[in-house]
Amino acid sequence: MTNIVHEALGGSPFDGREFRWRLGVRSLDPSEWLQIDGQRDRDLAEKKRLLTARFDDVARFAADSPGASIEVLGLAVEQLELHGIRVGPVVDEHPLVAAAQLIQEDLCVMEMTGGRWVLTAGVVCFPTRWDLGEKIGLDLAAIHSPVPGIKSISRNLDRFLERMRPGSLVVRANWSLTRDGALRLEPTGRQAPATTPDDPGADVWLRAERQTLRKLRSGEAICFTIRIHRWPLGDVVDELPASALAAALSTLPEEIAAYKDIEEIRTGLLEWLAGR
Repeated sequence: MTNIVHEALGGSPFDGREFRWRLGVRSLDPSEWLQIDGQRDRDLAEKKRLLTARFDDVARFAADSPGASIEVLGLAVEQLELHGIRVGPVVDEHPLVAAAQLIQEDLCVMEMTGGRWVLTAGVVCFPTRWDLGEKIGLDLAAIHSPVPGIKSISRNLDRFLERMRPGSLVVRANWSLTRDGALRLEPTGRQAPATTPDDPGADVWLRAERQTLRKLRSGEAICFTIRIHRWPLGDVVDELPASALAAALSTLPEEIAAYKDIEEIRTGLLEWLAGR
């Protein structure tokens, strides 16, 4: 049987170790930068809908420096053609918007500004309860400031980005458990009071982000991509395996469990996992 989580993320987001924030990056071959699968038409249609109806919510630009975005568009077209997808003439719009409408990933551009990595452009249609408008123009420390405990790796992340060579590419995964299987999760839904569903296997979703970081040619910009995957927990719990998920849940500090919006259902989930 195909391990769908491993296939989507290149590995499991759960390793059985006690939770702590880690960079958790590994090198990625450029041919594997973007993911193309059977959900492409559906995902692109939803992106088009959001960009038409809610452009200011999903696309933001802090600086008129399109060079990095033009490079991202060229890389996206190159990747699609590598997979046999021909791209016609690009419409006359911001190059990052054009690129985002071709691929399933969301796109952010970070640029070195005043000695800091700053989010200067983004097209984020499918966030996990965060608002692009609140993040645009901020540096990495400010972007991540609401995340409990993240300061422990902030300096490591800054140093890592500085040391990346132009053209280098890495991938990592992030995870959460949600009660909503939608691609786009609005920030207003964070930390909503809830109880454990009667059937967690059907009503709780494992939501995973496959994130890539790619240093662009100038060395002064990075493309950050986010591809959302989500599955009903019952469809994937056995391949995780359940014990590794239980270890991750049980060792989450309370403030991080609350941030991930699972503190109210954690005990019930652990009981459900123990009974499998």
